[in-house]
Amino acid sequence: MIGVEEDLRPESLRKRDKGKDVRAADHELKCWPEFFDKISSGEKRHDLRRSTDRDFKVGDLMKLREFDPVAERYTGRVQYVEVTYITSSDLPCALSKGALHSDFCILSIKMM
Repeated sequence: MIGVEEDLRPESLRKRDKGKDVRAADHELKCWPEFFDKISSGEKRHDLRRSTDRDFKVGDLMKLREFDPVAERYTGRVQYVEVTYITSSDLPCALSKGALHSDFCILSIKMM
């Protein structure tokens, strides 16, 4: 889902409790425009992230907030993605044990 800050998540992401949305994003992250657009188009289905300040897990919901680094402000566009797989030095693929720094992980993601 792509929208402005006021937009709600898709119905599939909501858990209703007396009419209130009770599931929040597990992670709220900045996303630069060139990556935001590629993720929203479905062309980019992964995201490289620092893993030292967060505990990413498969199934986590991430709220990506488009951030313009030149203007140094959020644009107001948001999208939600779900983590479907994690590659890291702890959960390696064929090359990641030696090639991926332990401070980073590659998150496979799908649009919600």
